[in-house]
Amino acid sequence: MPPLLSDFLALLRAYLAAAISVGVLLAAGAAGYGFLLYAHELAAEQQALQKRGDEMFAAIARQKRMDGLVATTRAAVAHLDSQLAIENELAANLDRFYQLENSTGVRLVSINQLNPPALAPGAPAPTYTALPFTLQISGSYAQVMQFLHEVEYGPLLARISTCNLNRAGGSGPVQGAEAPADTLLADLTVELLGHP
Repeated sequence: MPPLLSDFLALLRAYLAAAISVGVLLAAGAAGYGFLLYAHELAAEQQALQKRGDEMFAAIARQKRMDGLVATTRAAVAHLDSQLAIENELAANLDRFYQLENSTGVRLVSINQLNPPALAPGAPAPTYTALPFTLQISGSYAQVMQFLHEVEYGPLLARISTCNLNRAGGSGPVQGAEAPADTLLADLTVELLGHP
């Protein structure tokens, strides 16, 4: 055995308690340092889990709000669908205009439902279509304007494509009677939003 190693072993035997104490202190220091690193790692992992938990809680809160928005949107779409005209239901479609006639005081001189625009060959069937109508109404200026307002902004889901106003004057019959001097005649083309 080399002399340096034998001197070291002799020194350790002489101070055996001190050598063991130093060894235990070194092992405890290394273990403590390892535990400290592990505690920092656990703290970082706990923060990451806390952040993920907060994000999940926020997502759940948004989900409840989104469910409410989806339900509201579905109810609005169902309400709009119930207001749409149906192409093949002529009587129901005409009745919409007759109801406006009663509420505004105008007189429907004539009303016709026209065929919707033809689809291009090979085009898919649309979900919604514009159902065109031609109308002629008579009434005072206020009545005609109220009728136009109700068509555009009322529950019909319609738009007025063309509108021609003329004074009836009193020069000719309107539904078999002389028209008063302030009576207007309006020729309209109206498109109702509907299902094909």
